Amino acid sequence: MSFSPLPAMDTAIPPATSAASPAARAVMGRTGISVWGMRSALSLLDQGLTAGAGFGVNLLLARWMPAVAYGAFAVAYSGYVFVSGFHNVLLLEPMSVMGPSRHAERLPAYFRAQIGLHASLVGGLSLLALITSAMLHWLSPDSLLAGPVLGGAVALPFLLLLWLARRMCYVVERPSIAAAGSGAYALLALGGRAGVGRAGRLNSLAAFVVMGAASAIAGGLLLWRLGLAGPRVSEEPRHSRLGVFLENWSYGHWHHHRTRH
Repeated sequence: MSFSPLPAMDTAIPPATSAASPAARAVMGRTGISVWGMRSALSLLDQGLTAGAGFGVNLLLARWMPAVAYGAFAVAYSGYVFVSGFHNVLLLEPMSVMGPSRHAERLPAYFRAQIGLHASLVGGLSLLALITSAMLHWLSPDSLLAGPVLGGAVALPFLLLLWLARRMCYVVERPSIAAAGSGAYALLALGGRAGVGRAGRLNSLAAFVVMGAASAIAGGLLLWRLGLAGPRVSEEPRHSRLGVFLENWSYGHWHHHRTRH
């Protein structure tokens, strides 16, 4: 799982030819099945690492934190899960469909627009959470929720950035990169939590900070691997952030309406 920038995002697929012999077609068929089987296995590994990291982190917190403090963390974490649902509908799902179908020739610019949209939307939500944390502390200085909400506000942009970067890997059909990023996050999150816990400094705020730091590092590695961590190339076309938002909103609204009916 070595990290190095991709030479290109597009994957050249040789056109099929009707003149191919039956033996050649059989070999091509077996190769295609092998490739898709490997991609499916890597996708399962990616999902398993993400789910396992989440389970392990909560297990460590339940072991080392008082029950009341862990309950406060669980409330704040539920808020993160709720927000991640909207993030999925407004960014991840539209990007997965519209990216390959409408923007395949200029994916780097499209991805940068999605990152900018992520920063605007999640940054606003993080600011709202920061204000909420300040109000909770002002109304009740001993509030158990103030710390977790503050930690969630700090970690939220980086937690969701990792999800965004992982989904970009699937858009360009590189599940191996997503799996490597999930593995890096799992190691950093679990190791960081264990280290803070053994030092006797584990609380809800520290838990979210560790998660956010692990997500920032893993997400940054994925963006670098996709060639998106550096400055924009001067020849690279720009995508309107508003245009991308309206496209995402239109798809999300259509998908929500369809699933309801």
